[in-house]
Parts: sequence; C-alpha cells; structure tokens
Amino acid sequence: MKIDLHIHTTASDGELTPVEVLKKYQAENFDIVAITDHDTVSGAKEVLNYNVEKKLTVIPGIELGAKYIGGELHILGYNIDVFNKALNDVCTLIKQDNVYRIRSLIANLREYYGFKFSDSDIENLFTNKTNIRRPDIARLCVKYGYATTVKEAFDKYMEPIRSKTVKKKIDLTPRECIEYILKANGVPCIAHPISLQKDMDELESYLKELKSYGAMAIEVYHSKHSKEYANNLLKIAKKLNLLVSAGSDFHGEIVKPNVFLGKYNNDNLDVTDISILSKIAR
Repeated sequence: MKIDLHIHTTASDGELTPVEVLKKYQAENFDIVAITDHDTVSGAKEVLNYNVEKKLTVIPGIELGAKYIGGELHILGYNIDVFNKALNDVCTLIKQDNVYRIRSLIANLREYYGFKFSDSDIENLFTNKTNIRRPDIARLCVKYGYATTVKEAFDKYMEPIRSKTVKKKIDLTPRECIEYILKANGVPCIAHPISLQKDMDELESYLKELKSYGAMAIEVYHSKHSKEYANNLLKIAKKLNLLVSAGSDFHGEIVKPNVFLGKYNNDNLDVTDISILSKIAR
C-alpha cells in the first residue's frame, strides 16, 4: 500500500493546486493520501467531490501550528469535518492574522534590504492565496533574483528580521489545536516530532502530556526522520498507545526540493505498520 498523509497545496504554502496534487499521486498509483494544508481547510474542501480516475482514498485534513518555545509544534488533524463552524472560524482568524504579519514582513524586506516587489505581485498573492505564508514571500524573493532558493531567502533575509515582524495575535496553545480538531470529529496527530527539538526521554514525557489533551497519534515516518529516529518513535508510540502515521510533508520542488511525494528518508511510504489507517480510512 502506498500512502502519504502529509501533503500541502496552494491553499497554504504548496506549489500545486489540490487537484494537481491528486493527479500527481494518482499517476504514481497511490492508495491513500491526506490534504493537510497549514491552518486552512480550503484545500481539503476543494477535492471533496473530485472525480478520482484511479482508486485513491483522499483524507480531508489540516495542519495547525501551536504555541511552542524551543522548536516548532504542528498538529495534524485527519478525517475532519471541513465544514465545522468552530474550526472554520478559527482558520479565518488565523488567515487575517497572517495577512497582517506578512504585510509587516514585506515592509521590513523593503526597509532593511531595499527589496522592490511590484504592487500587482503582492496583491495577487493576497487575492489568490487562501492562506498566505512566509514561503510565498520567499518564492517572491527568488522570482525577483534576491535569492536563488527559498532556503536562501529564509536564511539570508527573512530569519534575520523575524524579530522585527509583528507577532502573532492568534497563537493557539497545543490543547486548543487538539480541541479544535476533536470538535471537527478529527483525529489529532503530532506532526514531525523531531521539530520539537527534544531528546527521546523529554519527547516521551511531552507526548504523554499531549495525549492527555486528546492527541491520538504521532507522525513516525517523515522526510526529516532518519530510520533510527523513526524506530525510536515507534517504541514511544507503542509504550504510550499512540497510533502511527506517515507523511512526506510534500510542498513541491521549489519550497522543499529534497522532499518528494510519498517519500520519507528516501524510501517509499509503503510501510505496513501505519496503525492510524484503522481510524481514518475505513
């Protein structure tokens, strides 16, 4: 079975539209995929009624960013009700907050580096993007020749002025993220635990805390996880009775050139111990 339960589209910071993503995965004969855009359900909504030409199960999902110090905490929600009012309302608030912060970022790029973006390019981004994010501005830096890659744009320009950009007004706690997913009848899963920047003992303790809030799974297999790290996560999942998930975190070759669809650590996501499927792909 070929699966990928962590995929981004143009609804957030991916390069392909939701339909283009599904066509790409269909061409590779995948069995199950999940559309999990950052802080929005619009990508998942777009493919609800998509006519799948080949056998392909599409799981509606989301990836919510949670307040966290010392790394990044993202929480995936699988099999969510994409029309849930509470979830849609908070996504709208996050989008409005993102627009405010991205405009601040653009102003800082202009002020500190003298970058010149056309007003039409900027407004097209805000008009056409469901949920504009920093990688969109990084791609704009590449387009204008200020950087050769998205990573270079982040490292050379965007990270140094991050502290000067306005702070989030909407900053959900881990408990709140999990509760929003549960309210939408979804399955909360901790994404790429390596981003938490904890050693295994600390990670186990923290995952236990997140489970007490309602987390049900962890993303064991991911493009950032080595096989050794994944094996250690498997042990924690078994010990804490958490379901196991797997995803590439595919965005497209410009944003993440080393992350390929349906791949984790250069291997196909065709592993057999993805226990979360029993909960979300019936």
